[in-house]
Amino acid sequence: MMSVLVAASCLAGSVVADEQPLRIAIAASPNQFASLEMYLEQHYLVQCVRVDASKGGPIPDAAKLRDCDVMLLNHYRTEPTAEQLAEVRKFFLSGKPVVGARKASHAYQNWLEIDRIVFGVKYGSHFNPSKKKEDLKQVLTPRGRTHGLVRDLSLVIPGGGLYKYTELADDVEVLIEGGVDGDMMPQTWQRTVAERGGQRVFYTRYDPDDVNQYPEVRDLLVDALFWAAKRDGHQLRRTPPGD
Repeated sequence: MMSVLVAASCLAGSVVADEQPLRIAIAASPNQFASLEMYLEQHYLVQCVRVDASKGGPIPDAAKLRDCDVMLLNHYRTEPTAEQLAEVRKFFLSGKPVVGARKASHAYQNWLEIDRIVFGVKYGSHFNPSKKKEDLKQVLTPRGRTHGLVRDLSLVIPGGGLYKYTELADDVEVLIEGGVDGDMMPQTWQRTVAERGGQRVFYTRYDPDDVNQYPEVRDLLVDALFWAAKRDGHQLRRTPPGD
């Protein structure tokens, strides 16, 4: 896979020119992405801010989002209070960048519209759930085959299978599709939301278990965070590549 540094430098576009730490909100269940958090803080000039929430529960630290630059989201059917949900919505609707993993498209039971409003799709639960993992496949789309974030990615089926996503917004660029021959659904995509000032949004069906199991999936999320935040990995790197 293309290195994080190369991907960041090629894809960031108009990047932040200074070396201020990138503040990443890790909005997930407790202990999720712990290894990714350690990797980021060890190798890059970043500060990870935990915004934990369990299924069905509130988001006690939602106010921490105010000071974060980008969010890595994998909350799962949480139920924030009205005040907490206001903080969450403010982050998204202000145009701050978002990287979503697996459960991000159905993160909030009292804001089900996040799938369309933030990620530009309609979430439809599991896709081909009766199929064995070995019967499913993921493939790069024509856009994905030339895209620095995914073009060199070794594609594996995510743990737990695939999701059904339909009614894509016009600004969604699908990079990876998954399913069976003749019946494929988007599984990884990006969008740039013009009405929110060019907000960058990235989503992938891969989840924390895949991050722990496959270094290339970990690197994909790191690349995506830099891309979304328009930050250059060369400026953020603490250690030489490969260390």
